[in-house]
Amino acid sequence: LATNLPANNALVRPAELQNPAPPSATERDRQVGFAANLAAGKPPSLAADAVMRGIRDGDFWLTTDNEWDPRWQAVFDSITQRSNPARPF
Repeated sequence: LATNLPANNALVRPAELQNPAPPSATERDRQVGFAANLAAGKPPSLAADAVMRGIRDGDFWLTTDNEWDPRWQAVFDSITQRSNPARPF
């Protein structure tokens, strides 16, 4: 979902949990990628609609779409096969 979670997290993080050292290049790249994925995401109202529909219909699993289904299936398969995941997710 298109949110500003990374920016908001930094604003509300307690001082004792702040990292005084600048992030590594790898961590900066990860943060930039994460922020880009969030910015390109679907509108939060889509999640709100899915939650309201799920509550109304008594659904246990609430999703906004099926885009993550292959990744969830890979996680489930690695768990039931007691194997490490083929790739990080």
